[in-house]
Amino acid sequence: MPGGVNWVTVLRSRGFLLVMIPLLWAMAYLPGLRARDMRLEEGRRATPAAEMLRSGDFVKPTLYGEAYLSKPPLFFWIAAGMGKLQGGVTELSVRIPSVLSVLLGAWLIVWFGAGVVKREVQVMGALFFMSMPIMLDKGTLGEIDAVLSLVTFAAVAVWWKAFDSERNRVTMWGWMGTGILLGWSVLMKGPGGLAEFYAVVAGFTIFSGRGRWKVIFSVGHLVMLVVAIVPVSLWVWALLAE
Repeated sequence: MPGGVNWVTVLRSRGFLLVMIPLLWAMAYLPGLRARDMRLEEGRRATPAAEMLRSGDFVKPTLYGEAYLSKPPLFFWIAAGMGKLQGGVTELSVRIPSVLSVLLGAWLIVWFGAGVVKREVQVMGALFFMSMPIMLDKGTLGEIDAVLSLVTFAAVAVWWKAFDSERNRVTMWGWMGTGILLGWSVLMKGPGGLAEFYAVVAGFTIFSGRGRWKVIFSVGHLVMLVVAIVPVSLWVWALLAE
């Protein structure tokens, strides 16, 4: 386009991906991140993290001194880790994981679309994702949802990248990587992330035909489940031991 900006070229550039996306993300998500008081479920995420740091007990989450097991501990661990770096759990400690999940999710969309759609479409998908009202809300709250969405989407992306459409099989490394991510999702919010993963994968394998449903009954799938169960089982074992 003579005399103007070729936006297709701009969107395709590595500079836009590595510089402009983080810049736009920072402008949309970082201002006032620490200024707002906690609301909704943020207090029930920050308090167990703060009590973990005070007590040194990272196995059994507590809320005002009482056992709080309605949620697994992974998000509390993350928030406590951020609080450790900052000298205490604050609004910022519980919100940073969600905010970072938005940026990582945008880059993950670009990686997910590589080889399937053009680079400019990948980048536009990332921009649409960051500008979604629900992400602008959940992505600035110290809640589990944004982080869980990132981990679950990463599990789907890894599985998809490892899927061989010609042979209707998933590589063993793909199954194992997916299992690790799903284990994190269960350790963060119970079976919710697992259900979301299967809603996508089962729908694809069953309704796309060509016998793809058979991958659900493969040895690799069993390995994935075992890998996913390991971190949760270790936590439950340590909890019962305590």
